[in-house]
Amino acid sequence: KKKSEHCRLLFVGTDWQRKGGDIAFETLVKLEEMGIQAELVICGCVPPSSFSHEKMTVIPFLNRGDEKQRQEMENLFLTADFFLLPTREEVFGFVFCEACAFGLPIITTDTGGVSGAIHNGENGFMLPLSARGPEYAEVIAKIYQNDRRYTELVKSSRAAFDARLNWDTWALSVKKLIAEMLA
Repeated sequence: KKKSEHCRLLFVGTDWQRKGGDIAFETLVKLEEMGIQAELVICGCVPPSSFSHEKMTVIPFLNRGDEKQRQEMENLFLTADFFLLPTREEVFGFVFCEACAFGLPIITTDTGGVSGAIHNGENGFMLPLSARGPEYAEVIAKIYQNDRRYTELVKSSRAAFDARLNWDTWALSVKKLIAEMLA
C-alpha cells in the first residue's frame, strides 16, 4: 500500500455527532491550512449542512449485503491513507479491525474500549478526548510527510489485524476462556 498524492481520510460512522464528525471536518480544514492537500470521505451518515467543503465526499449509506456496494466500501478502505474516527464514545468498534485488515493506519480517540483495538504507534494513534481538529491534523501530517514512518505504520496495522484483530484469533481466545472456566 502506497500513500496517495493527496492525503485521503476515511470517516465511517452512522452518527455524525457521536463519531466526532465535526472534528474530522476540522482536521481536513487544518491539513489544508498546513499546506497538505487532503480530502475527506464520509461514509454512513450525512453531516449537517454547515459542514461542506469542496474536498469532502459524502456517501450516506453502503449496504455490505449488496455485492456492488460491498466492493465500493472495500475500495474506500483500499484507497484511503488514514482511517479517521475522532469518536466521542465507543465500546470497541469493529470498523477498526476492518481498517487494519486493509493496512490502514487509524487516528482516533482514547475513549471507551478503543484501546482494545488500537495500540499507539502499532496500528494508529489515540488522541485525548479533548483533542480537536488541529491536534488530529498534526499527528496525520507528521506521519504522512514521513514516507518511511507511513510505510511502517501500514505494515504494522496489517500485522495487528493478522495477530489479534480477526475472527479466528477471537474464536481461539474464547475457546481458551471456556476451557479454563470448565477446568
